[in-house]
Amino acid sequence: MLVFGCKNQSEYTKVLNRELENKNEYNDLIFDMKIGQSRQDYFDICYKLNQKKLIVSGQRSLNPELILESKDDAVKGSNIKMSFNGIFNEKKIMKGMEMRFYFTGWSSWNKDLSSDNLLVQLKDTLREWFPGNDFFKVNFENNLSTEVKIDGNRRILAYLVNSKDVAVRIEDMSGKYD
Repeated sequence: MLVFGCKNQSEYTKVLNRELENKNEYNDLIFDMKIGQSRQDYFDICYKLNQKKLIVSGQRSLNPELILESKDDAVKGSNIKMSFNGIFNEKKIMKGMEMRFYFTGWSSWNKDLSSDNLLVQLKDTLREWFPGNDFFKVNFENNLSTEVKIDGNRRILAYLVNSKDVAVRIEDMSGKYD
């Protein structure tokens, strides 16, 4: 888990406070999952998705995985593997979701399939999945440059893990599920 202490809090804090003050709740995640659902609801949805062959049990700690069609079908290997896992509080209530993405054809010498290019593509996809405010860049104290999108109580962080992987973390910022 990452610790996010902001160096440049001005824009981040301003946007977060503004969105929380509006008291708009955005609890939608993926596959009709929602912030506030039980852990059992999460597993039931995953089980049904697996039965329909929409997801498989993946390699990353057996997290559910699926392949997303790339928008750039001209580049071989540009489909995207996505794995995800719910984030739960001690009462087993979902307070967010962690996701990892990489191009299926990634290799260290193929710069077209780097995490830098993937992040650009993912931001477009995340905007489609979660309409609302746009992403903005925040540099955190640990020198982690992160793209942030905040809509009401829901914060989305997207950042490079390495040259292959992009991580996305979606979480409730209202404190309701802490």
